[in-house]
Amino acid sequence: MFVSIGSITTSLLINICGISIAILLILLLIRLEKKSVSRILPRGSYLVSSDIGSTFAVMTFLAFATAVEIFVPYFFQEIHNYSPLKAGYLTIIMALGWTSSSLLFSRATDGKLKKVLQVGPIIMSLGLVSLSILIPSNFSSTPLGLTLTCISLAFIGAGIGIGWPHLLARVLSSAEKGDEDQASSSITTVQLIATAFGSTFTGIVTNLAGINDPGGVLGAQSAAFWLFICFSIAPVFSLLIIRKYIIKRL
Repeated sequence: MFVSIGSITTSLLINICGISIAILLILLLIRLEKKSVSRILPRGSYLVSSDIGSTFAVMTFLAFATAVEIFVPYFFQEIHNYSPLKAGYLTIIMALGWTSSSLLFSRATDGKLKKVLQVGPIIMSLGLVSLSILIPSNFSSTPLGLTLTCISLAFIGAGIGIGWPHLLARVLSSAEKGDEDQASSSITTVQLIATAFGSTFTGIVTNLAGINDPGGVLGAQSAAFWLFICFSIAPVFSLLIIRKYIIKRL
């Protein structure tokens, strides 16, 4: 709620206050979880050095980055004069990339799994950086530009889908004894929290980048550039965690 409050204003001070209060509440939650018998997340979930904690951290950053799809239809309507229906269809491409890549790479094992987990965040980050260049430019209105934009959207979905089945399996296998059922239900909880924070942060970034002031095409172009650039950092954090904590234990 506090992050959402901060996301709907162009005031940097209110943005910072909203995020700060949200972080304090999360820290309070972690403290309460350590002492609680009935926890929201399995034991070890808040330690990035643990198997389940590092896996949740990777999932959080990847799911966080997918929140950019919220603004894709708006950008194409405002910058490229697409109809709402036509612009809305573009968001399906990300979902198709996620689903198809999950099916294609779900059976990766051993050495291949190490490569798959690392390739995903790289592809995702590349897709986001590409969109930061393509969407603000008039080039995206051309057939070639639109094709490259669609490929970039597919990259974002594929980046999370490639390793997602293996991350889910890792959550279940790394849960401590007695936490198996809790681990299963916590997957959705972590994904929803990451998506919620990602969605509100998109509002903060686009507001600060000028989507309302100056607004119009110029504001949308500035917001598109900074939104995709800023969110391209999230998959990089996932990659760092994968290399430091997960790859060594496979």
